[in-house]
Amino acid sequence: MKEFNKIILILIISFYSGCSVPELQYNYEIKSTNYDNIISKLLQKSSNQIFPNIKRDEILLVSNFADNFTLKSNTKLSFVLTDLLKNKLVSKYNYTIREIELSKRFKFGHNGFKILTRDVHNINNSVNKARYAIVGTYSITKNQLILFIKMIDIRNGNILASSSYSTPLTQEIKQMNEVYNADDSNIYQPMVL
Repeated sequence: MKEFNKIILILIISFYSGCSVPELQYNYEIKSTNYDNIISKLLQKSSNQIFPNIKRDEILLVSNFADNFTLKSNTKLSFVLTDLLKNKLVSKYNYTIREIELSKRFKFGHNGFKILTRDVHNINNSVNKARYAIVGTYSITKNQLILFIKMIDIRNGNILASSSYSTPLTQEIKQMNEVYNADDSNIYQPMVL
């Protein structure tokens, strides 16, 4: 009888210890996203449409990438995509980028773009010499990140060229798209045009 109890005890211990064996757990593969490559391909795809229209000595304004659905541009994904786009435009294509911090003067609201200052003179001086803006947006679907860039003539608002590029959605992209808490005063949230 003691032998039988020992066998039962060994089987029970083996069963419960077998449930926590690492081989039984799922091993999720974490894919890294090459954002630099994504921006390079987007610019390469759009080079025939956008860049023939811009002279090398032009000053460009580049807005933060914004989510097409929420119009939010205060995510890590937005900041990374915007900085990489600016870097490529300067280092590879030799354009001059004018960076203007607008977070204290402008706000995106539910009803559109709101001006929070009456000091329009300073804003006009900052963009006076620029004629074109490169505006980036993105959409996240169930399986893809789709990027869009448009070249806009800021004097008349006409879209002169547009291009898009898509890449498979990864867990990293989802995490990078989380919006910073707007109430957290310790997080710097520039809105750059």
